[in-house]
Amino acid sequence: MIQIVKSGKISLEPEAVEALVQMCKILNEENGGVKASPSQIVSQSLIEYADRYFERDKDRIMALIFDKRSYNKGVDKRAKTDKEYDELIEKGRSLGSKREKILSLRAARRASVSVQSEDQN
Repeated sequence: MIQIVKSGKISLEPEAVEALVQMCKILNEENGGVKASPSQIVSQSLIEYADRYFERDKDRIMALIFDKRSYNKGVDKRAKTDKEYDELIEKGRSLGSKREKILSLRAARRASVSVQSEDQN
């Protein structure tokens, strides 16, 4: 379960850190000497994303953060009937399949970008 905190530190994946560094660099270069902090950028990005895109992307996000082992442990507690149990198991399979497809497409996209950048050099 995700714990909501009022403030504090969060852990970012290496790609997110790289993106944040680039965003800071660009904003600080184009901001006329006003420094944009990583915290400000993350806060504003999250607010903007939540307002505009979260509803559209939430199924994809759920698939990407899906943990089969944790999900299956909770199925027994959530299911009150055999039918509910079967439905929850099927939902887990679907999320797992969607996660694998998204990760596969992401890897293919990265490989394509890598090949394109090598061709430009």
